[in-house]
Amino acid sequence: MMNGHLIRAMVLMVSLTLILLTSGCTQPASPSPSPSYHPTLPATSSAQVASPTPVPGSDEANINFTYIMKTYPKQYEGLTPNPGELIYVFDVKVDSDKPVQTDDSWFGIEYRKNATQPIQDLEPNTVFRYPSKTIGDGSGPAEGRLIIALPAPESGSLIRPYYYKPVNQQHGEYLVKTKVYGILRTS
Repeated sequence: MMNGHLIRAMVLMVSLTLILLTSGCTQPASPSPSPSYHPTLPATSSAQVASPTPVPGSDEANINFTYIMKTYPKQYEGLTPNPGELIYVFDVKVDSDKPVQTDDSWFGIEYRKNATQPIQDLEPNTVFRYPSKTIGDGSGPAEGRLIIALPAPESGSLIRPYYYKPVNQQHGEYLVKTKVYGILRTS
């Protein structure tokens, strides 16, 4: 009877060892660099983005939202990440083809740590120098900086800033009716 339990235990140990070896969960004999994962981001653009084209007779404003993203593993502007987190900094620029009121409450960030997790809808921890003003009236774009601390990305991660406020919370003749995802700039 004891012999049967011993054989089952050995078969189980061999099976687990094979599973670990084939799934890559053990250390190889020779060291290899650890993989680094980068969040999925929209395509980058270094070209100047043209102003949105007006659509006559429509109450919908077309938004031009671009950003530059940087990451910091340690303290930035008074915000200290928890262990395993990074600080993401987005320098944002927003303009419109029609007059629209803007302020820092329009920004959100869609985030997913890895491919198995659902997308979360988050707000920045801090917004610097983003004005409350009218864009699309010829006075130029609104610019500022969004800062948020998030867990370091893994394979299949996603980080995507967007510009949107529910229509029933917007004021003025022209409205932004859908989320506008930022276009990543390189400069």
